[in-house]
Order: sequence, then C-alpha cells, then structure tokens
Amino acid sequence: VVGIQFDVRELDQMPEETSAAVVAESAVPFFTTIVACVLFLGALDPTWSLSSLSSLSGFKDALITRAPLRDALALGACATMAAPVAAVAIARGSGSVAAKIVEHITRLDDVAGVIVLALIGAFYRPTDAMAAWTLPHIAWIFVELGLGGVLGILTYVLIRSAKSGGEEVASLLGSIALSAGMAGYLALSPLVICAIAGALLINLPYKEVGRLKASLAQVERPLYMILLVIAGALWDPTAWQGWVLVPIFVAARVTGKIVGARIAKRVGPPELPDAVTLGLALSPQSPVAIATIVSYLTI
Repeated sequence: VVGIQFDVRELDQMPEETSAAVVAESAVPFFTTIVACVLFLGALDPTWSLSSLSSLSGFKDALITRAPLRDALALGACATMAAPVAAVAIARGSGSVAAKIVEHITRLDDVAGVIVLALIGAFYRPTDAMAAWTLPHIAWIFVELGLGGVLGILTYVLIRSAKSGGEEVASLLGSIALSAGMAGYLALSPLVICAIAGALLINLPYKEVGRLKASLAQVERPLYMILLVIAGALWDPTAWQGWVLVPIFVAARVTGKIVGARIAKRVGPPELPDAVTLGLALSPQSPVAIATIVSYLTI
C-alpha cells in the first residue's frame, strides 16, 4: 500500500514545488525526533556518551554499533509519517487544490519513512552465525532494490492473469507473503521489500489499475487489525522507559511538523493552506508508523 502511493502518473500532475514541501515537512520532524530521542536513549545506556563522539573512531562506533542512535533513527522514520488528511475539511477552508496537494504530501511521507527503514536494514546487519549472507553495507541497498524489483515483476505477472477480483486479491496476498518471507530470511524489513515491489507494480502498464488499488484498500484495514493484535502482544506496559519516551517523541515530532509546515509553505506550491492549518493536518500519526516500528523490532 505504501509502494502504490508512488505513482509517477499522479506525481506528474502535482505542482513542481510539491517535492520541496514533502522534503521540508519530512526532514524537520525526522531530525528533531532523532535529537530528542537519542539524548534520552543515550542517557539510558551507561556505555554511551556524547564524549565518545569526539573522535572519528568513536563517532563511527556510535553510528554503526550503538543501539541508542539506531533506535532513534527508527523513531525518526516513524516521525516523518502523517495520517491521511480530512480532505473535505481542508477543501472547505483552503480549496480543493490545496486539499489534493496535502493529501499527496501525506502519502509520500510514508515513502520517506520506508527509505529510512531500508537504510537501517542495510547498515545495521546481524553479525552472528545465523546471518544468511555476509555483504558490504552498501551492497545490501542494492539487494533490497533488486529483491523488491523482482518480486514486483512477479506480482505483476500473477495479477495480469487474474480473471476476477478474488483471484487478484489471492495473488496479491500470496505475493506479499512470499516477499515478506524472502525479506525475513535475509534479515531485511518486509515493509521495505513490499513497498519497492508495490512501487514497481503500480508504475507498470496495467488496464485494471483502479481495481488493483481497490483490492489493496479492501485488504488494508483487516491487515492493520491483525498488526495491532501483534503490536499489543509485543507491548510491555511495565517498561517505564516507554512511558517517558512517549511525550518526548510526540513533542519532538509535532514541533518538527509545525516548523516543517512553515518551511513547506515558503518553498512549496502557493496553493498550500496556511502554515498553521498545514501543520495541524500533518500532525496526526500515520498507521504505517505502527507497521514500521514492528518491522524494525523483528529485524
């Protein structure tokens, strides 16, 4: 579902400044959340301190091996994502064009978070004997792109032969399961591999692209319900660190979204709503963030 948001045919219809707005309101909350969370998580790790970053070797060690920065990067990926907007409400106050642009911004936010998760999966690799392959970090990025691309083409071949919506849904679910299994075997994020496959799938020529999007929308909600059950089973309510981290994460993210909205208003399309309306519209958390953090925990 995240991958199909990256439809270049729809992106070509957006104003040229839309990409600048997406970068501004994604990058600012990403960095504000990282800074706030790494300070808190670093304080919980007795072996980590800011003084260790004074030397090049210490900075490299903190960048590659230390959990506080790795966890902060994952939380930063979640911070970039915004929930789908109430387009009707925005259209009432700022016009339908503004509502459409903001809706596309919230969709592309999810892609930014997936990119960060892909980098985490490439540079923070398992080092034990259970690791399937041993490759340089940069090579894992190409493995992610190649694996997602191959599975996207395979899914495309399968759904083209579907004669009904039911067959299409069955082919989609089978392809998603295969993609997730292949990613899990290589200790990569299934969310990343499936998103790459979906991005390729939606940009290949297919007459029933509308039916494909409708099929994915049909299965998205029940799959989120299952994911919430899994997230609840993984949750440990007795961990006080999480309760302290919640207000820190929310404050850093919302502050970043509001500041990012002000920057986006300056560099983005003139049709965007005012900075306050835009910041409030982008503040709600995307449900994809739940999938992102669960996927991060599993890898």
